[in-house]
Amino acid sequence: MLTRDEVARVLGAVRSPFWHTFLVTAYATGLRRFEVLNLCTGDIDASAGLVRVRCGKGGVGRTVMLDPALLALLRAHWVRQRLPGPWLFPERQRDGRWAGHPPDARAASEAFRAAALRAKLGRPASLHSLRHSFATHLLESGVDPITIQHLLGHANLTMTARYAHVQTDRIRATPSPLATLPRL
Repeated sequence: MLTRDEVARVLGAVRSPFWHTFLVTAYATGLRRFEVLNLCTGDIDASAGLVRVRCGKGGVGRTVMLDPALLALLRAHWVRQRLPGPWLFPERQRDGRWAGHPPDARAASEAFRAAALRAKLGRPASLHSLRHSFATHLLESGVDPITIQHLLGHANLTMTARYAHVQTDRIRATPSPLATLPRL
Protein backbone atom coordinates (compact mmCIF):
# COMPACT_ATOMS: atom_id res chain seq x y z
CA MET A 1 0.00 0.00 0.00
CA LEU A 2 1.29 3.44 -0.91
CA THR A 3 0.55 6.71 0.82
CA ARG A 4 -1.11 9.47 -1.20
CA ASP A 5 2.25 11.22 -1.39
CA GLU A 6 3.94 8.06 -2.69
CA VAL A 7 1.22 7.55 -5.32
CA ALA A 8 1.71 11.15 -6.46
CA ARG A 9 5.49 10.69 -6.58
CA VAL A 10 5.22 7.52 -8.66
CA LEU A 11 2.71 9.05 -11.07
CA GLY A 12 4.89 12.14 -11.34
CA ALA A 13 7.92 10.00 -12.17
CA VAL A 14 6.37 8.30 -15.24
CA ARG A 15 8.23 9.52 -18.30
CA SER A 16 5.92 8.25 -21.02
CA PRO A 17 2.60 10.12 -21.44
CA PHE A 18 1.02 6.83 -22.57
CA TRP A 19 2.03 4.96 -19.41
CA HIS A 20 1.31 7.97 -17.22
CA THR A 21 -2.31 7.93 -18.41
CA PHE A 22 -2.44 4.16 -17.92
CA LEU A 23 -1.16 4.33 -14.33
CA VAL A 24 -3.40 7.28 -13.42
CA THR A 25 -6.34 5.28 -14.78
CA ALA A 26 -5.34 2.26 -12.69
CA TYR A 27 -5.20 4.32 -9.48
CA ALA A 28 -8.25 6.50 -10.18
CA THR A 29 -10.48 3.50 -10.88
CA GLY A 30 -8.92 0.75 -8.76
CA LEU A 31 -8.96 -1.56 -11.76
CA ARG A 32 -6.70 -4.57 -12.11
CA ARG A 33 -3.88 -4.37 -14.64
CA PHE A 34 -5.68 -6.53 -17.21
CA GLU A 35 -8.90 -4.55 -16.73
CA VAL A 36 -7.15 -1.27 -17.60
CA LEU A 37 -5.40 -2.93 -20.54
CA ASN A 38 -8.76 -4.05 -21.92
CA LEU A 39 -10.55 -0.70 -21.66
CA CYS A 40 -12.15 0.49 -24.89
CA THR A 41 -13.65 3.86 -25.77
CA GLY A 42 -17.15 2.43 -25.42
CA ASP A 43 -16.42 1.59 -21.77
CA ILE A 44 -16.19 5.29 -20.88
CA ASP A 45 -19.60 6.81 -20.18
CA ALA A 46 -18.75 10.49 -19.83
CA SER A 47 -22.34 11.65 -19.38
CA ALA A 48 -22.99 9.20 -16.52
CA GLY A 49 -19.51 9.64 -15.00
CA LEU A 50 -18.83 5.90 -15.12
CA VAL A 51 -16.32 3.40 -16.45
CA ARG A 52 -17.76 0.03 -17.39
CA VAL A 53 -15.57 -2.99 -16.79
CA ARG A 54 -16.90 -5.48 -19.32
CA CYS A 55 -15.03 -8.53 -18.15
CA GLY A 56 -13.40 -8.39 -14.76
CA LYS A 57 -11.87 -11.25 -12.83
CA GLY A 58 -14.05 -14.34 -13.11
CA GLY A 59 -15.80 -12.83 -16.13
CA VAL A 60 -17.86 -10.51 -13.94
CA GLY A 61 -18.53 -6.96 -15.12
CA ARG A 62 -19.07 -3.87 -12.97
CA THR A 63 -19.03 -0.09 -13.08
CA VAL A 64 -16.67 2.28 -11.32
CA MET A 65 -16.55 6.03 -10.99
CA LEU A 66 -15.06 8.29 -13.66
CA ASP A 67 -13.35 11.25 -12.08
CA PRO A 68 -13.68 14.41 -14.23
CA ALA A 69 -9.90 14.89 -14.15
CA LEU A 70 -9.42 11.32 -15.40
CA LEU A 71 -11.95 11.93 -18.20
CA ALA A 72 -9.99 15.02 -19.29
CA LEU A 73 -6.74 13.04 -19.15
CA LEU A 74 -8.22 10.18 -21.21
CA ARG A 75 -9.57 12.61 -23.82
CA ALA A 76 -6.18 14.32 -24.12
CA HIS A 77 -4.52 10.87 -24.31
CA TRP A 78 -6.82 9.86 -27.17
CA VAL A 79 -6.02 12.99 -29.16
CA ARG A 80 -2.27 13.14 -28.34
CA GLN A 81 -1.67 9.48 -29.17
CA ARG A 82 -3.94 9.58 -32.27
CA LEU A 83 -5.49 6.30 -31.26
CA PRO A 84 -7.49 4.49 -33.94
CA GLY A 85 -9.80 2.74 -31.48
CA PRO A 86 -11.34 0.89 -29.95
CA TRP A 87 -8.59 0.31 -27.34
CA LEU A 88 -7.62 3.10 -24.95
CA PHE A 89 -4.22 1.49 -24.40
CA PRO A 90 -3.24 -0.42 -27.57
CA GLU A 91 0.16 -1.93 -28.20
CA ARG A 92 2.62 0.11 -30.26
CA GLN A 93 4.03 -1.95 -33.12
CA ARG A 94 7.66 -1.80 -34.25
CA ASP A 95 6.69 0.33 -37.25
CA GLY A 96 5.14 2.89 -34.89
CA ARG A 97 1.53 2.10 -35.73
CA TRP A 98 -1.01 0.99 -33.15
CA ALA A 99 -1.88 -2.70 -32.97
CA GLY A 100 -5.45 -3.92 -32.77
CA HIS A 101 -4.90 -5.27 -29.26
CA PRO A 102 -3.57 -4.17 -25.86
CA PRO A 103 0.12 -4.53 -24.97
CA ASP A 104 1.50 -7.38 -22.92
CA ALA A 105 0.72 -6.95 -19.23
CA ARG A 106 4.42 -7.07 -18.39
CA ALA A 107 4.94 -3.77 -20.21
CA ALA A 108 2.50 -2.07 -17.82
CA SER A 109 4.25 -3.58 -14.80
CA GLU A 110 7.61 -2.46 -16.14
CA ALA A 111 6.33 1.10 -16.62
CA PHE A 112 5.24 1.14 -12.97
CA ARG A 113 8.50 -0.41 -11.76
CA ALA A 114 10.59 2.19 -13.61
CA ALA A 115 8.51 5.05 -12.21
CA ALA A 116 8.66 3.60 -8.68
CA LEU A 117 12.45 3.42 -8.92
CA ARG A 118 12.64 7.05 -10.07
CA ALA A 119 10.26 8.03 -7.23
CA LYS A 120 12.70 6.45 -4.71
CA LEU A 121 10.01 4.90 -2.55
CA GLY A 122 12.53 3.07 -0.39
CA ARG A 123 10.38 -0.06 -0.22
CA PRO A 124 8.97 -2.59 -2.64
CA ALA A 125 5.85 -1.75 -4.62
CA SER A 126 4.13 -3.16 -7.68
CA LEU A 127 1.47 -2.00 -10.10
CA HIS A 128 -1.05 -3.86 -7.92
CA SER A 129 -0.05 -1.49 -5.08
CA LEU A 130 -2.11 1.19 -6.85
CA ARG A 131 -5.22 -0.99 -6.41
CA HIS A 132 -4.47 -1.55 -2.71
CA SER A 133 -3.86 2.18 -2.29
CA PHE A 134 -7.13 3.02 -4.08
CA ALA A 135 -9.08 0.86 -1.61
CA THR A 136 -7.24 2.15 1.45
CA HIS A 137 -7.52 5.80 0.46
CA LEU A 138 -11.26 5.41 -0.13
CA LEU A 139 -11.69 3.74 3.25
CA GLU A 140 -9.72 6.51 4.94
CA SER A 141 -11.93 9.06 3.19
CA GLY A 142 -15.00 7.52 4.76
CA VAL A 143 -16.32 5.45 1.85
CA ASP A 144 -18.22 2.45 3.20
CA PRO A 145 -16.67 -1.03 2.75
CA ILE A 146 -19.62 -2.35 0.70
CA THR A 147 -19.10 0.36 -1.93
CA ILE A 148 -15.36 -0.37 -1.99
CA GLN A 149 -16.17 -4.08 -2.39
CA HIS A 150 -18.29 -3.28 -5.46
CA LEU A 151 -15.67 -0.95 -6.95
CA LEU A 152 -12.99 -3.63 -6.58
CA GLY A 153 -15.27 -6.33 -8.00
CA HIS A 154 -14.95 -8.61 -5.00
CA ALA A 155 -17.54 -11.32 -4.37
CA ASN A 156 -17.17 -11.01 -0.61
CA LEU A 157 -16.11 -8.43 1.93
CA THR A 158 -13.34 -10.66 3.32
CA MET A 159 -11.33 -10.15 0.14
CA THR A 160 -11.87 -6.39 0.26
CA ALA A 161 -10.60 -6.30 3.85
CA ARG A 162 -7.25 -7.68 2.66
CA TYR A 163 -6.84 -4.67 0.38
CA ALA A 164 -7.76 -1.99 2.87
CA HIS A 165 -4.81 -1.07 5.05
CA VAL A 166 -5.26 1.63 7.64
CA GLN A 167 -2.45 4.16 7.95
CA THR A 168 -0.49 4.13 11.23
CA ASP A 169 -1.25 7.80 11.93
CA ARG A 170 -4.99 7.06 11.69
CA ILE A 171 -4.59 4.17 14.11
CA ARG A 172 -2.65 6.38 16.51
CA ALA A 173 -5.31 9.12 16.32
CA THR A 174 -8.19 6.73 17.05
CA PRO A 175 -9.33 7.12 20.66
CA SER A 176 -9.46 3.98 22.76
CA PRO A 177 -12.87 3.06 24.19
CA LEU A 178 -11.08 3.03 27.56
CA ALA A 179 -11.43 6.80 27.64
CA THR A 180 -15.23 6.48 27.52
CA LEU A 181 -15.53 4.25 30.60
CA PRO A 182 -16.53 5.65 33.95
CA ARG A 183 -13.58 6.13 36.29
CA LEU A 184 -11.94 2.85 37.22
